[in-house]
Amino acid sequence: IYDRDYCYNILDNALRRWNVLSNLIVFVSPFIGFDYTTDKYDEQIIKYWRWLDEIIDIGKTIFVTRKKTINRLKEALSNKERTYDVLKEWDALSDLLKVADRYDGRKQDADKSRVQTYSDSKFHAKFYAGIIDEDVEVLMGSYNIHQGKSLENITFHRYHINEFQKRFLDPFKIKITDFIQKEDYFQSALIEINNDDINTTLIN
Repeated sequence: IYDRDYCYNILDNALRRWNVLSNLIVFVSPFIGFDYTTDKYDEQIIKYWRWLDEIIDIGKTIFVTRKKTINRLKEALSNKERTYDVLKEWDALSDLLKVADRYDGRKQDADKSRVQTYSDSKFHAKFYAGIIDEDVEVLMGSYNIHQGKSLENITFHRYHINEFQKRFLDPFKIKITDFIQKEDYFQSALIEINNDDINTTLIN
């Protein structure tokens, strides 16, 4: 049990780790910021989406949320900055929103779309995962993308990729194999340079 500020930090650290190490990130949250229409929450909603766009490589991510959540972002942008349509016209949408904008909810698009939205009000699943070869690290619990001192539960689990597919993605009819391609694998390393030599440490 942690407050929302601490949950935010846990998720921030996990997403940064997965962005380097994982073959695929799965981000599922029905809410990103509060729905309340005030200046304060408009600013927070825009901040959270900017944070996600900065921290997530949409080219290796499946991102699932509610249609209302994206519509609330459009409203916040219109209240605080330029309208969503103007940003789109200027080709100024973030990478995350460009992908979201192309998905219109049709089933034939869902299989390959990296951003998917649902209108079902019963959609309350909240989990965030990094797939590293055959292993999957999962944060799950009650935490949506909010901050504050209210308490939430969040737990960390590891699953084999097949079990993760069955437990978490089959209900959404999402198949990991549609998104992980062999050519998308990268090798990362830490390089230390000093006066005497260069040391390289492979990290995945």
